[in-house]
Amino acid sequence: MDTDGYLRELYRIIDSMDQSLVLSQLEGLSPRIRTVLRFLEQNASDETGLGGPAGLVRMHPAALSRKMHRELRNLGCYLSLWDYRDMLRLRSARRAFRSDPLLECKEVAALVGVSPRTLRRIFKRYTNSSPEDYRRSSYARRKS
Repeated sequence: MDTDGYLRELYRIIDSMDQSLVLSQLEGLSPRIRTVLRFLEQNASDETGLGGPAGLVRMHPAALSRKMHRELRNLGCYLSLWDYRDMLRLRSARRAFRSDPLLECKEVAALVGVSPRTLRRIFKRYTNSSPEDYRRSSYARRKS
């Protein structure tokens, strides 16, 4: 499976999970990585660099990134810190569109903490569609 296909499948799994069932609940993660994942889950809309989560666990940002990648890879999950944050943002955006399909893309982008351009990039990468297409399909489903 190619990288994009893997990421789409992984997103589909994460999107179907209950809010409380997320990566921070996985067994086999160190307390530091679990703390960082919880931080991302609670603050996915914040535009922080690696410094925020790294400072939280008192690690250098590059060391944190390597440690997280290594621990998740050992569990069979080939996901970066930023991929996970983007997936959480995408899940929030899709929920916003489902709850109110009349929301504009720029409103949803602001709600999840990204620019409209970044929201389009995230949608395209993980769903292979645009936020506008998703909004239209949510509206059509709601009308029927």
